[in-house]
Amino acid sequence: MFVGRDAVVSRLGAAVKRAGDGRGSTLVIRGDAGIGKSRITLELEAVALRAGFRTLRRACFPGDRAVPSAWVSDMLRRLATDPSDAQTIVAEAAPAFAA
Repeated sequence: MFVGRDAVVSRLGAAVKRAGDGRGSTLVIRGDAGIGKSRITLELEAVALRAGFRTLRRACFPGDRAVPSAWVSDMLRRLATDPSDAQTIVAEAAPAFAA
Protein backbone atom coordinates (compact mmCIF):
# COMPACT_ATOMS: atom_id res chain seq x y z
CA MET A 1 0.00 0.00 0.00
CA PHE A 2 1.23 3.46 -0.90
CA VAL A 3 0.01 5.54 2.05
CA GLY A 4 -0.60 9.27 1.71
CA ARG A 5 0.20 9.48 -1.98
CA ASP A 6 -3.25 9.30 -3.60
CA ALA A 7 -2.55 12.32 -5.82
CA VAL A 8 0.75 10.81 -6.98
CA VAL A 9 -0.83 7.42 -7.71
CA SER A 10 -3.61 9.17 -9.65
CA ARG A 11 -1.07 11.06 -11.79
CA LEU A 12 0.93 7.87 -12.41
CA GLY A 13 -2.21 6.02 -13.45
CA ALA A 14 -3.21 8.84 -15.79
CA ALA A 15 0.25 8.85 -17.40
CA VAL A 16 0.11 5.09 -17.96
CA LYS A 17 -3.41 5.38 -19.41
CA ARG A 18 -2.26 8.11 -21.83
CA ALA A 19 0.69 5.94 -22.87
CA GLY A 20 -1.67 3.05 -23.51
CA ASP A 21 -3.72 5.37 -25.71
CA GLY A 22 -0.61 6.20 -27.75
CA ARG A 23 0.15 9.51 -26.05
CA GLY A 24 3.38 8.78 -24.18
CA SER A 25 5.18 11.31 -22.05
CA THR A 26 8.17 11.76 -19.84
CA LEU A 27 7.81 11.78 -16.08
CA VAL A 28 10.51 13.44 -14.02
CA ILE A 29 10.66 12.32 -10.43
CA ARG A 30 13.00 14.51 -8.45
CA GLY A 31 13.55 15.73 -4.96
CA ASP A 32 15.80 15.60 -1.95
CA ALA A 33 17.28 12.35 -0.71
CA GLY A 34 14.90 10.25 1.33
CA ILE A 35 11.57 11.71 0.22
CA GLY A 36 10.42 8.58 -1.61
CA LYS A 37 11.51 8.93 -5.24
CA SER A 38 12.52 5.27 -5.48
CA ARG A 39 9.22 4.23 -3.92
CA ILE A 40 7.32 6.30 -6.48
CA THR A 41 9.19 4.60 -9.35
CA LEU A 42 8.33 1.20 -7.87
CA GLU A 43 4.67 2.20 -7.76
CA LEU A 44 4.81 3.48 -11.35
CA GLU A 45 6.34 0.20 -12.45
CA ALA A 46 3.57 -1.73 -10.68
CA VAL A 47 0.85 0.39 -12.32
CA ALA A 48 2.44 -0.09 -15.75
CA LEU A 49 2.84 -3.85 -15.29
CA ARG A 50 -0.82 -4.18 -14.26
CA ALA A 51 -1.73 -2.31 -17.46
CA GLY A 52 0.25 -4.83 -19.53
CA PHE A 53 3.35 -2.75 -20.22
CA ARG A 54 6.91 -4.04 -20.30
CA THR A 55 9.01 -1.91 -17.96
CA LEU A 56 12.61 -0.88 -17.50
CA ARG A 57 13.51 1.10 -14.41
CA ARG A 58 16.84 2.84 -13.88
CA ALA A 59 18.19 5.31 -11.36
CA CYS A 60 20.29 8.43 -11.75
CA PHE A 61 22.99 9.50 -9.37
CA PRO A 62 24.61 12.90 -8.65
CA GLY A 63 27.66 12.02 -10.75
CA ASP A 64 25.41 11.39 -13.75
CA ARG A 65 24.75 15.11 -14.10
CA ALA A 66 28.01 15.46 -16.02
CA VAL A 67 26.81 13.04 -18.72
CA PRO A 68 23.46 13.90 -20.36
CA SER A 69 21.15 10.90 -20.54
CA ALA A 70 23.60 8.71 -18.59
CA TRP A 71 20.67 6.55 -17.50
CA VAL A 72 19.89 5.71 -21.15
CA SER A 73 23.39 4.38 -21.82
CA ASP A 74 23.27 2.47 -18.53
CA MET A 75 19.95 0.91 -19.48
CA LEU A 76 21.20 -0.05 -22.94
CA ARG A 77 24.34 -1.64 -21.46
CA ARG A 78 22.15 -3.75 -19.19
CA LEU A 79 19.97 -4.78 -22.13
CA ALA A 80 23.04 -5.76 -24.11
CA THR A 81 23.68 -8.64 -21.69
CA ASP A 82 20.87 -10.44 -23.51
CA PRO A 83 20.92 -9.28 -27.15
CA SER A 84 17.74 -11.11 -28.13
CA ASP A 85 15.78 -9.38 -25.38
CA ALA A 86 17.31 -6.03 -26.31
CA GLN A 87 16.19 -6.47 -29.93
CA THR A 88 12.63 -7.22 -28.83
CA ILE A 89 12.48 -4.23 -26.51
CA VAL A 90 13.88 -1.85 -29.12
CA ALA A 91 11.47 -3.22 -31.75
CA GLU A 92 8.52 -2.59 -29.44
CA ALA A 93 9.64 0.83 -28.23
CA ALA A 94 11.11 2.27 -31.42
CA PRO A 95 10.43 0.14 -34.51
CA ALA A 96 12.47 2.44 -36.76
CA PHE A 97 15.62 1.53 -34.81
CA ALA A 98 15.02 -2.22 -34.81
CA ALA A 99 15.81 -2.84 -38.45
